[in-house]
Amino acid sequence: MTSVLPPFVQAASGSLGAATANTLTYPLDLITTRIQAADKSTSIRRQIYTHGLSSFYDGIGTDTGATLLSSFLYYYVYSFLRELVVRGNGKSKAAMLPISHELAIGYLSGIASRSISTPLNLVTVRLQTARGSDDSSADGGASQFMGVCRQIFREEGLLGFWKGFSSNFILSLNPAVTLYLFQLYRRVMLRGRERAAPPPAHSFVGGALANSAGESQVLSMLSFDND
Repeated sequence: MTSVLPPFVQAASGSLGAATANTLTYPLDLITTRIQAADKSTSIRRQIYTHGLSSFYDGIGTDTGATLLSSFLYYYVYSFLRELVVRGNGKSKAAMLPISHELAIGYLSGIASRSISTPLNLVTVRLQTARGSDDSSADGGASQFMGVCRQIFREEGLLGFWKGFSSNFILSLNPAVTLYLFQLYRRVMLRGRERAAPPPAHSFVGGALANSAGESQVLSMLSFDND
């Protein structure tokens, strides 16, 4: 995201876009989570029959909040740090920095955003899987949100809200690599004014390719680390 807009405007537009995309794909994400967490007796058809279609939006409020916060913080920190580096090097805002600078800025931004969103993401997973048993009565409301928070605190204390945060030190490379690949796409595929302000079609295609390549690279790193 290399724009001439102020960091706050970039952060606001980026977080709203991420929240919109998250809302559209949320049922698929929830189904995946339930399939991974549930036992063999649980099925999508059973969930619909027992709890209705609305159950596929359990925890969407918390998840949307986490997406807004993490995306806003990520884009704000990224835009702010990048502007400082670009200004210090005497370059234009749309200039492409060396790969070491781009990845470092993106990585620091990712760590900052995930430190805020991890507790909300943890609560979201609990809300998504709350209907896994027949005696659960997930309604996705504020009372259930507070109930999940109290349960996590009771079981694991305050640090329990950041359970698994250590994996974020690798996962935070994903947005950094993605943004760098998107800028590389702009540099190779676009010319003139389009490079500074990519058309919607190029933004979509370039973003999709960069995101896919970035996730593949980070997943391969995680697999190597686990081995």
